[in-house]
Order: sequence, then C-alpha cells, then structure tokens
Amino acid sequence: MNRQKKQLKFQSLIKFLEDNKNFVIIKYEKTPHLVLEKLRRELKKTQAKLKITKNSLLKKAIHRLSMTRKDLLEVKKKMFPIKENSAIIGLAKDYLPSLNSFFKFSQNEKTLFFKFGLLDDSLFAAEDLNHLAVLPSRNQLLANLIGSLKAPASRLVYGMKFNINKLVYILKNRK
Repeated sequence: MNRQKKQLKFQSLIKFLEDNKNFVIIKYEKTPHLVLEKLRRELKKTQAKLKITKNSLLKKAIHRLSMTRKDLLEVKKKMFPIKENSAIIGLAKDYLPSLNSFFKFSQNEKTLFFKFGLLDDSLFAAEDLNHLAVLPSRNQLLANLIGSLKAPASRLVYGMKFNINKLVYILKNRK
C-alpha cells in the first residue's frame, strides 16, 4: 500500500474516532469475510458501525487524538500495544443495544471477542463489556419498574373483586 493510501486510511480512522465518542475494539482472528459482513449488517440495525483497521494505524490515530482528548490518553497508556487483528465498532449514544447485538453474535461465532472499549469517557476491559452486554435495555428496565409499581394495586383490586366474582359464579351455576 502506498503512502497516499495509508494517509487516507489514517485520516478516515481519525474522523471515525472523532465521530464516535463511544467505541469498542474487538478481536476478529480467523473470521471469514462473510461473517464480518453479516456482523456489519447486524450492527447497522442498532446504529453501530464496524471498521476494520490495522493496529499500527489505530495506535497512531489514538496517539494523535490523545493530545486533545484525555479519555484517549488513558486508552493509550493502558491498552497499547495491541496484539492480534482488530476492528472498531463505533457506537451510538445508546450503546447497550449494540453491545448486546455484538455479544449475541459472538456467542454463535467463536472467533469474535471484545478487547476493550471506551464508553462515556470511561475505559472498560473485555470482562466489563461482557457484563454490560447482557444487561437489559433501558426500556425493558423501565417496563419492569412500572410493572413492579403497578402490581400491588392490581392485586388489591383483584382481592376486593374476588368474593363478588365468586358469588356471581356460584349464582350462575345455580341458575
């Protein structure tokens, strides 16, 4: 690859990291191209983007951006040098559905793993990302909370109507 193509890839990687404040670095060792394309389509449903990159370009891009962003300085200090093939998943502001989607996909495809991620200006290791990925979504948690708050009132109403319903049932059978 000539120098000009590398510069273009480097600039696009910097733009990708600037546009996606939340991102995850994944390992895709020995993963077929068709599987990566399928993963890309799955992630697109949750407004996440997959970008395959070289580790050396990623290191240089994070080094350059770490001069202006303190969160990337922590990534640079703790996570480099990176071994094995890497790809970046750029996540939307609500990143839990994307993490969940990747986690489910990686359960079927054993060649994909989390390496680390930067979410809300905090660095997360692979184990932490796996724990985050299995959490229910915000909407599901809200639904569970509302259901829990509503349950005592529903039980009270049912308890008050139970004897009357039983009486009506008995009278219907007698008729």
